[in-house]
Amino acid sequence: MKTPYCGVREPPNAVASSGTAEELQKAFEGYELTRRPWVMAYFWRPSPIDFSAIKAELRDRSCFYHEFADTVDLERRFLDHLSGYLRDRYRLKGDSTTLLGEHWKASALRPAHMTFDLRTKAKKHRYSFDRSAVAVGRRPERNDIVVSSPEVHREQGVFMWIDGIVFYNDIAGDSRVESAMRPAGPEIAYGQFVIAVGDSVLLPDGSRITLLAAVP
Repeated sequence: MKTPYCGVREPPNAVASSGTAEELQKAFEGYELTRRPWVMAYFWRPSPIDFSAIKAELRDRSCFYHEFADTVDLERRFLDHLSGYLRDRYRLKGDSTTLLGEHWKASALRPAHMTFDLRTKAKKHRYSFDRSAVAVGRRPERNDIVVSSPEVHREQGVFMWIDGIVFYNDIAGDSRVESAMRPAGPEIAYGQFVIAVGDSVLLPDGSRITLLAAVP
């Protein structure tokens, strides 16, 4: 199994401005051909090297990156992100990946305040949460935003706040994202979409979940 890519080498070389830039370029080329590997880039926050050009390319390619303070912070972030990747990539049909309990408070994914509007054929409801992940589905004991329609999956999807960006992971694979301000962008990897304030996720029964606010 190929694991997600995590580049840390920095010295300049004859191919690119740094080892990190060279490894990322190879990862991009491989991903365009095979959809592997999933790119996860981590930058040491106090580093004297200017990685602004690399970060800009990551954003242009709809890849997200993270900054870490020290090795402990890097370990927590990487393991958190890797476990999420593995759960979503190799989830058995019908199994949950969004069981959220007290463990989320210890996550390296810092909590944020997120507010959503839910519009269904029968009701309109507003939800607010102070957490890093918000699950959507049919099961009240496992989901934060509950839609009772049988067309909605038990584990439909999950909104995740990661370093100032809200992602929607379409676990069931049949949601649709509508952007309020820009053309809908491609998914990043395995059903993950970047969601801006004002964007909506349309569920298979026609229900609409709109992100109204997302602040740290």
